Amino acid sequence: MTGTVFSANPGEVYHLWCGQCCEAKYKFFVVAYTEPKLRYFLINSHPARFQRENSELLAHQIVLPAQDHSFLKHDSVLDCSEVMGGDTFDELAGKYAANHRVFIGRIAPAPTQELKTIVAGSKVLSPKEKDAILSVW
Repeated sequence: MTGTVFSANPGEVYHLWCGQCCEAKYKFFVVAYTEPKLRYFLINSHPARFQRENSELLAHQIVLPAQDHSFLKHDSVLDCSEVMGGDTFDELAGKYAANHRVFIGRIAPAPTQELKTIVAGSKVLSPKEKDAILSVW
């Protein structure tokens, strides 16, 4: 996030309400890509049981050290096994205009490189999703 004009960019992290999560609550959303629609990855405290029990899904969990991400209170994981919807660009821009603190940071360089490798070899993301992610990260 730079300047005064809002723009959502891959790797940016926003603190948003997750109504589609199993337990609706505020979560850290990471912009995965913006075209054709704004899509996100989620940051979780740890992999869910179903992810831990599935080696393919577990391989899509990237550890985010708290020491490299000032918005985290403890080491967490970036779930790259699924891109999800959420706020549209206009909705996110409106939330940012109302409260700039909804933008909380960026993913550090090391996990970003790991994400590219995981996405390129992914068997769970669709070819369209993989192309959309890899074209902007």
